[in-house]
Amino acid sequence: MYGFSNGYSMLRHLCQQCDVILIQEHWLQTSELQKLGSVDYNFAYLAVSSMDDKISRGIMYGRPFGGTGILWRKNLGTNVKLIHKDNNGRSVTVSISDKIMVTCVYFPCQSSSIDYVVELSNICATVKGVIKAHPNRVHLIAGDMNFECKASNVGYNIFNSMVVDNNLVCMDSYDDNCGYTFFHELLGHTSWLDHVFVSKSVADTLTDFMILDSGCNNSDHHPILWSLQYDGCKVNCDSSHYTHKRLYRQRWDKADLMLYYAATGTHLQSIPVPTHLLHDNLNSEAEIEKY
Repeated sequence: MYGFSNGYSMLRHLCQQCDVILIQEHWLQTSELQKLGSVDYNFAYLAVSSMDDKISRGIMYGRPFGGTGILWRKNLGTNVKLIHKDNNGRSVTVSISDKIMVTCVYFPCQSSSIDYVVELSNICATVKGVIKAHPNRVHLIAGDMNFECKASNVGYNIFNSMVVDNNLVCMDSYDDNCGYTFFHELLGHTSWLDHVFVSKSVADTLTDFMILDSGCNNSDHHPILWSLQYDGCKVNCDSSHYTHKRLYRQRWDKADLMLYYAATGTHLQSIPVPTHLLHDNLNSEAEIEKY
């Protein structure tokens, strides 16, 4: 999301398409998490903040950071339950219909430091613990993992050992028309940092995989959409019920700016300016409001 306020428009858009939405980097404090419930009143939510430790040290300074959450359409019923949430805001897990376990993760930025290895190993151990505690469920793990799925990446190798041990499969589709989930517009840099992993037993039921490139997205990450059906339970995710109809949005950043400037300039100049108000301001409020 790159912050709740920044990601609000995209989140509203996703609520129109999806049944389940996994979010990372909402930047909300625990006392602010209820904002997620006001995005769309057809959705319930569970979320965890990364800000609690920083807030507990006194007056907050610097930029906010982190946090994960899961939103789901209320018509999924009361079978959605919280299974686990990480105190550092790095992961949250819910069960859906007592059949599917959905885990939203936000991994630290990849680094060669020992601190990165320790932190990522701890997150993987937590996720592995959830899987081991519920061996008969279908598991789906998705989110911003901050690494590409390549053997040359330290983070991928740490996470992949857990993936192999628990019979998970990476569902990245490199046939997607977009081809990347992270982009740095100024540098022109792109990479695939957001991933979906599911239990191998249901890998064939994951369909409609799509990276959504939308003009209402203010984040530097593109959302991923897909559908998963298992034993009569269909889950359509942004990380959800994705409709097969591709949606289109106007991209103002791709527009003809010179034409826009010329058209608005022409229209603005056609509006008569009530210059007499500069000399006579008696009873002028109505005229000012009209202008």
